[in-house]
Amino acid sequence: MYNTIDNIEWVFKQDAEELLVSLKEILMKLGYKTIRQENDLFLFAKGSVPVMVVAHVDIVHNQQPSIIFHDQRYNVLWSPTGLGADDRAGVLGILNILEKGYKPYVLFTNYEESGGAGAYSAADELKKIVKKNNIRYIIELDRKGAEDCVFYSCSNKEFEEYINTFGFKTATGVFSDISILCPAWEIAGVNLSTGYYNHHTTGELLYLNELEHTVDRVCSMLDNVPDKSFKYETAVRYIDINYNKYGSAYYNSNASGKYSYSNNNYGYTFGRYDSWLDYDLYAIYIDAEDMYYSAEIGTIPMWEQWLDENFDILEPVIKEIVIQSLVNYGKNDIAQYILQQEEEINKKQTRKRKQNKRL
Repeated sequence: MYNTIDNIEWVFKQDAEELLVSLKEILMKLGYKTIRQENDLFLFAKGSVPVMVVAHVDIVHNQQPSIIFHDQRYNVLWSPTGLGADDRAGVLGILNILEKGYKPYVLFTNYEESGGAGAYSAADELKKIVKKNNIRYIIELDRKGAEDCVFYSCSNKEFEEYINTFGFKTATGVFSDISILCPAWEIAGVNLSTGYYNHHTTGELLYLNELEHTVDRVCSMLDNVPDKSFKYETAVRYIDINYNKYGSAYYNSNASGKYSYSNNNYGYTFGRYDSWLDYDLYAIYIDAEDMYYSAEIGTIPMWEQWLDENFDILEPVIKEIVIQSLVNYGKNDIAQYILQQEEEINKKQTRKRKQNKRL
């Protein structure tokens, strides 16, 4: 059904809200009974296989492609105005998985490209459902290339090794929906390649053979679902931010007055610094090379210059993004702490009243 160019163009040509409507109709036709849509934020369907597949329906381009070209020799799609394969390739991949007869849990989100509003809403609204049904792990189809698997801040080595057995190679990434969903639900997740290249540009390409290869491997995963769930594990204890131009040492107040050091040029470092004397160093380092390969435009020296010239602008923006992410991750826990404190205070007051009555 979704293997010829005539049958898949609609996936790319509909806007996000139209696509959510179409996807809901398809899920119903495929026999999904429990379907939930939260406005234009997300569309969820409860499956019979305890693995969740995720893709986002929004794109970065200002308009949907009106014309899509198909290079039949290489089986490649492209559009002169931008294809939007990030992440319509993921949507198409999920549709092909469902068409093959598999019924995993399905989540389509919106607004991933602008901060993840759909994922944040789903993380909150679906938490009980996910926990109750013992979802084993999450697969997002939202990665460029052919062989990548990205785990972001999830450091569950057993899960990483499990995914690698299906032929994927561990790579690094900055953000996708599972960056929000996995820590919120305490379930491990992975973002897999879907065959697109030059994303966020009008030169974007989608290699359908590579997407199909990923779909086949995901189906193999769904054929062999483990008995236990993979837990979300992270090595990050707190976040520090520092700009490194020629190398700098940053003071870590949580490590007994120790310093951590980096001699990387032109970049930003995020992570946990407990000092090399007491703990391993866990960090996410973003430099000009990362920017170049992610944007797929310009040159590394250009990105070095850009990072250097825009440091004063970037530092507060990055700090705000990191702080907001931490607040979203932690506010539910803080609310629980407050309730626990109030309960403890009430217990103490009750004990005190009983003691006064005895006196």
